Amino acid sequence: MATTKSGLAAQGYSIELKPNRNFKDTIFNMLFNNPQEALTLFNTLNGTSYADPSALHIMTLDAGLYLGYKNDVAFMIADSLNLYEHQSTENANMPLRGLFYLAAEYQRLVSEQEMDIYRKSLLMLPLPRYIVLCNASEMKEEKSILRLSDAYRIKGEASLECIATVYNINAGHNKEIMEGCRTLAEYAEFIQRQRKSSRPGTDLSASITAAVESCINDNILKDFLIANKEKVIGMILEEYDEAKQRELDRRDGYEDGKTEGKIEGKAEGKAEGKAEGKAEDLLAFLTIRGGIPQSVREKILSEKDADKLTSWLETAYRSATTEEFLAKTCL
Repeated sequence: MATTKSGLAAQGYSIELKPNRNFKDTIFNMLFNNPQEALTLFNTLNGTSYADPSALHIMTLDAGLYLGYKNDVAFMIADSLNLYEHQSTENANMPLRGLFYLAAEYQRLVSEQEMDIYRKSLLMLPLPRYIVLCNASEMKEEKSILRLSDAYRIKGEASLECIATVYNINAGHNKEIMEGCRTLAEYAEFIQRQRKSSRPGTDLSASITAAVESCINDNILKDFLIANKEKVIGMILEEYDEAKQRELDRRDGYEDGKTEGKIEGKAEGKAEGKAEGKAEDLLAFLTIRGGIPQSVREKILSEKDADKLTSWLETAYRSATTEEFLAKTCL
């Protein structure tokens, strides 16, 4: 495979970056692994005014690294290593994921520059910045800071920290950022329309297609969606399938235990299994609709009243958004 000159010599680097071909695309990384789009987003978030896209060098990780995680967009500019992620659900573990990403990127830099980490003099590294752009329906604050140290079971002077800065990109939030980066604003609008169109009882493929066509008609990501319409629809359908499969896998794990309980003649385990099944159905549906807070997920999983869970599931079907469901159930 041919290699691409990185041109990092002006920033003190002399490495050759090999194009990444194996990571699984998402709409976000398709949009922002474009140097011009990444540069616009970087300028908007940092208040800078870099104008030359060739000064920015894409370094997005391949899939399969570190427990199958991949980062959406990674690039270097102005002696900084920038990792950008999109999340449609809130995730308190982003700092841990960021740690994996950053470790992989630094390892690659050390290897490709043939740095000797055992030499006496200090190796100079790019400054890390880790940004999460989140449009979870339940996110209210404009910006939040997540720290790896919050996950440590005991508190004290830690030797390791990783910080994720999370920005809310739902409609009406962080207006300066959305106005500064039109592609990000249009991407957020597209996701919102896609969610609203995927109402219970509708054909999923048809609703996603309708959302895509609606955006094209309203000049939202128009050129991108025209050029990638079938691929975009396929990716969204695959994401829905994966969300459902994750919930089914959790349920299968429980069903194995429930079957064992039946063999042992435990009627109590049978009733609990019924409630658990309904809880998993509800979580699968809400995950597809955009996710729920971890605290609510835990409440649903701990609920043992199958009738109450059935009522919640019916409420979810009648709710247009996750927020509406949460308001109706007071969860």
